[in-house]
Amino acid sequence: MTAEIGIFNKTCAVLAADSAITVQHRSGRKVLNTANKIFTISKYHPVGIMIHNSAQFAGIPWEVIIKEYRNQLGRRSFPTVSDYMGNFLQFLSDKVGWVKNEYQEYATIFFSKYILDAISSDLRNEGLQILGIYYEQRIDLVLSQRQSLSICDEFQDYTFESFKTSYLSNIKDVAVSYWGEQSILTEEQVLKLALLTYDLIVKSEFYEAFSGLFFAGYGDDQIFPSYQECLIGWVFEGRIRKLVHDPVEIDSIHNTSSIVPLAQTEVATTFLKGIDPALEVCLHNALNASMSKIKLWIESQFNATNSPDTSKTVKDFIDSIKSSIISAIEEDKTIRHVNPVIDSVSHLSKEDLIELAESIIGLTSLKQRVSLKEESVGGPVDIAVITKGDGFVWIKRKHYFSKELNETYFQKYFPNETTTQSQGE
Repeated sequence: MTAEIGIFNKTCAVLAADSAITVQHRSGRKVLNTANKIFTISKYHPVGIMIHNSAQFAGIPWEVIIKEYRNQLGRRSFPTVSDYMGNFLQFLSDKVGWVKNEYQEYATIFFSKYILDAISSDLRNEGLQILGIYYEQRIDLVLSQRQSLSICDEFQDYTFESFKTSYLSNIKDVAVSYWGEQSILTEEQVLKLALLTYDLIVKSEFYEAFSGLFFAGYGDDQIFPSYQECLIGWVFEGRIRKLVHDPVEIDSIHNTSSIVPLAQTEVATTFLKGIDPALEVCLHNALNASMSKIKLWIESQFNATNSPDTSKTVKDFIDSIKSSIISAIEEDKTIRHVNPVIDSVSHLSKEDLIELAESIIGLTSLKQRVSLKEESVGGPVDIAVITKGDGFVWIKRKHYFSKELNETYFQKYFPNETTTQSQGE
């Protein structure tokens, strides 16, 4: 895991990230504090990128991909940060041949087994016929619940018929190997399993290891900073599973500042909203449970269970009370916590924004260190500031080599320039 944050106002964008990365291997997990998560997209223009969640794309480190993109980009620039991201994603699609076929074939097996695990975790000891019927009912229910999800752009023209022709036999093998009995699912039930597997693959919801790409900075036509995030999943049939969020731009009136925590966001969210997110969920659950008990008690006192009209009146009354309580909490958070912080950030100097970003990442790391949990946030904090005039400037940056011993590196970084200062290793 990781902790990252982007802080924006009309003057600049500040990006900060810790250095922890969790490595999973056959004998366990290990946390290393040497990861680079902030990079420049261009050597010449004020745009950067932060990586969170998975540090690799189908086994290829993002650092390698980003630097390959940066080299081919050269001096080219784009009007907006969103255009930079679009060009980067097109580059990624063009280079999908880098991904080994084994990664793409494994996707079908993973999603099929994911469904079987989710559906049958509590039914291992039931009869085979009951299992088959239960599978079918659950798959129908899940498919109906997923109808509102959008299809990833690159899968718009990829049909279930194409998927079935290529992978139905693989899904049959997964079902057989999962239970050890070929008779558990009928042909029709296997077909529905294939349909749900296809649905999980083509729609924009992530169950596999995915990466978050956070682009920030300025395009040629932007005088205030902007940012946009994209989630990248696996590759299947030469198509990338991805979800692109809407871009956000700082402006001079309505959206003068923004704080965007990424990955492990608990400390940053608590600072911004005045309440721990886990505690807030607990309070909402307790409120729902209490209101349900009150509803049942009122219905029992007035014999409302036998009167649909009375029962509806009680339900509407309880729902209105619950809504009023939640609205009061949200209003208090906004007035007492969120608005003052956001208003203050819009006027802070670069130095203050740098200190704020570093403090939030440092506090997240400290909380991990004094807890009994795995220290998945830690190591040096890398910080970069992006401005329209000065471009991408490193404030803190770890290097695996000494500048004094590697003058040729800086000469190669800007081969046609006289400067020897690196702006974005």
